[in-house]
Amino acid sequence: MKTNKLLLLFTLLIFSVGYSQIEQIKKIDSIFDKKTEEIPVKNKNSKKYWKYASEINSQRIAEYDQLLHEIYQKDSAEIPTLQIQQEDKIISYKNNGIGGFRNEVGGYIDMMEHPFFPNLTGLTLRSELKWIIDENGFIKKVEAIGENEAFNTLTKIALYKTEGNWIPAQKNGQNIQSSYRFPVSIQIE
Repeated sequence: MKTNKLLLLFTLLIFSVGYSQIEQIKKIDSIFDKKTEEIPVKNKNSKKYWKYASEINSQRIAEYDQLLHEIYQKDSAEIPTLQIQQEDKIISYKNNGIGGFRNEVGGYIDMMEHPFFPNLTGLTLRSELKWIIDENGFIKKVEAIGENEAFNTLTKIALYKTEGNWIPAQKNGQNIQSSYRFPVSIQIE
């Protein structure tokens, strides 16, 4: 009985640590969504609106960057290096597999709702996400490589918003840490 209580407490602790990242992201989103709603310009297509919204979203990106830096430093201390091992069962995504993941990430990078890149109309932005799914299914050590740092930040935030939907890889019936890569691109219209 005592073992079951300890196991439940440990599980709740792991769950709360993993989801605190999502809560921090939601807090940032809430603050800057409210600021965006309070822009005194009614026409969302006007240059004046885009000016205000771009300033607000630059601040949002800076807050995201600070949070992501803190998370990466913590993850790096916990997982200094990943031992390469051949898994018996690879990482999977609960919500309709890789197609569901692709759709969710794309939905989290909503360029029309948040005009992050007003001067890049007509361009395609690309980033390659790299991360580790730990043995508990949590996202760790997220990196994004691409030419536009703001877009890299948004792709990392979109990935963290999928937390809780990952099933870790397995080796000999035991969950193991495993790395994953995923390219993200978006056409700005």
